[in-house]
Amino acid sequence: MAGDLDTVRALAREWKNYSLLPIERKEAIMKLEQALEVDPKRHATVFILGNAHSQQGFFNPNEQVALGCLDKATQCFEHAMKLVTLFLKRDPANFFLLKMVIIFCSLTSLIRYIPDVTRSNNQGKL
Repeated sequence: MAGDLDTVRALAREWKNYSLLPIERKEAIMKLEQALEVDPKRHATVFILGNAHSQQGFFNPNEQVALGCLDKATQCFEHAMKLVTLFLKRDPANFFLLKMVIIFCSLTSLIRYIPDVTRSNNQGKL
């Protein structure tokens, strides 16, 4: 289990290199949600929204808020995967879309795994 926690910490540190400031994340989330009101079937927008929520969760010091953000991220990734699956039915040989499904599955698995890792860690922090 210690190795798993180290892996999650390493991923969080790596992700931090690509993260936005908290205020930028909130603004990005708001703009992405507005974009989805215009075109709710854009899987790429839903995927990016999931990334923004997951960043917000990874870098929030409040565990309950962080887990709520990660839940939203999971919902976005699952919704994006459903949208991609619809596109794949029309174009089953599209390698890019197949790759996205693999990424969605990996991300949702990782995000679902994080609460278990944090609970097993006495400090409750990544």
